[in-house]
Amino acid sequence: MDTILGYLRQHEMYSMQIYGFTDGIGSDDFNLALSQKRAQRVMNYFVSNGIARERLVAKGLGYRNKMAAETKANGSDAPEGRQLNRRVEFRMQNDNPASRVSTGEEEE
Repeated sequence: MDTILGYLRQHEMYSMQIYGFTDGIGSDDFNLALSQKRAQRVMNYFVSNGIARERLVAKGLGYRNKMAAETKANGSDAPEGRQLNRRVEFRMQNDNPASRVSTGEEEE
């Protein structure tokens, strides 16, 4: 996270979306809440280290977009898969108006 923190400090024209994910254990409601807390903690870390809150959005997505299977082909448990699914992902966005692509339509 410190690498991303350094990048955000050096590139103030970027904002970031922070997505939290969980494994498949627990109810959908529980996993959504847990993933939101996971994303929020990361956001709070960046804010506590000088990044403006307005540049960050935290969003919990629960057990969506899994990266790995949580059971093996024989049906047994795969804890290494669950561990990979418990994660945070980042999406950077350039907020510099001068770098936006024109659609050819004038804004009013």
